[in-house]
Amino acid sequence: MSALQNLFFAINLLLVLTMGVMLTVLPLITRKSLLFGVRIPEPALDHPEVRHLKAIYLVVLAVLSVLTLAAALAIHLVRPAFNLIGSLYLPWPLLIGQFLTTVALWRQAKRLKARENWQVAHLGTAETRSSLARTRFGGLPWAWYLGSLALIVLAALVSLAVYPSMPQTIVTHWNAAMEPDAWADKSLIHVLITPIIALVMLLIMLLSNLAVYRTKLQVSLENPALSYAQHRVYRLWMSHMLGFITVVMTMMFLAFQPMILNLWVPSSALMILIILVTSTLMIVPAIVVSVKAGQGGTRLKPAITDADIAAAGLADALRPASRSGRGDDRFWKLGMFYVNPEDPALFVEDRLGNNGGLNYARPLAWVLVVVLLVLVIATYALSTGLLLDLV
Repeated sequence: MSALQNLFFAINLLLVLTMGVMLTVLPLITRKSLLFGVRIPEPALDHPEVRHLKAIYLVVLAVLSVLTLAAALAIHLVRPAFNLIGSLYLPWPLLIGQFLTTVALWRQAKRLKARENWQVAHLGTAETRSSLARTRFGGLPWAWYLGSLALIVLAALVSLAVYPSMPQTIVTHWNAAMEPDAWADKSLIHVLITPIIALVMLLIMLLSNLAVYRTKLQVSLENPALSYAQHRVYRLWMSHMLGFITVVMTMMFLAFQPMILNLWVPSSALMILIILVTSTLMIVPAIVVSVKAGQGGTRLKPAITDADIAAAGLADALRPASRSGRGDDRFWKLGMFYVNPEDPALFVEDRLGNNGGLNYARPLAWVLVVVLLVLVIATYALSTGLLLDLV
């Protein structure tokens, strides 16, 4: 068994462990008042059945993680050539298992809330006071994206400068041992494909950051000034995290550009090292920010500024008429999917983990879902085909 396959196996282990940890900690970073998508009073957190439901989730996710690790080991021992393909598909049993587990526990949480007749006094209100300021996106860390764009433009210019001196026939593909196994006539599209892909990924990441920036978070009516302060710091952390990931992703793509230009081919070990380092740099900050900030920044203890107090002090922000209904369990299907025709917002704070979600009562939400689904299917089909060529 080659050292290269051992490295691919190590990548699979790291991937499964990371995914398992991220899914397992979801109840820890979700708002305390949310039990698998069901809003409960915070004093109920000490209820034995609440602790029992959380324990079930922990055990099930631990078992799923172990089984997925066992599957990765089986692939490595039986068909090591499929290790790379395994990287694409190993996370899915975890994701599907986590989804089914959460739905089952959501049903139990609903029954428990009804049986105990728990009433939630403060449903919260949509965070809207800073919407006008956020519309201008002035607080976004644009430097990350401008830096990434500069790297992409530089790579494209260098590629265009090298293009005339390239041989007419160039290498277009390398096998797992980094040996050339396909050739073709040179073309501008082939030379510029990597910067183009990097630019598309930059735009996707920027749109993700804009969505985070515009997501309507929930304000606690018990301490609205603190909520505004938490939202301010949370958005800043998330924006910088996404911007940093964008730079790392751009550098990872452009690291392969010398290969495209037929100037330099790294060893297989160096190629794996590049992928491991960049993947780690993209994963670790996301985990750290999610765990430290919590859902919507609820785990943060920021200093409250005069602007936070002023925003919280606006009476109309706390009127019942301004409440969005996002605190009402009726509008959350399966505890995860927000469907409220009366809410004009498209992006909303999710009920599970540290994510933003969509209001599925808005037609644009379904357009985004279909586009994302097509991109995922196309990416998997293309990646699977390319990896099968290497087997």
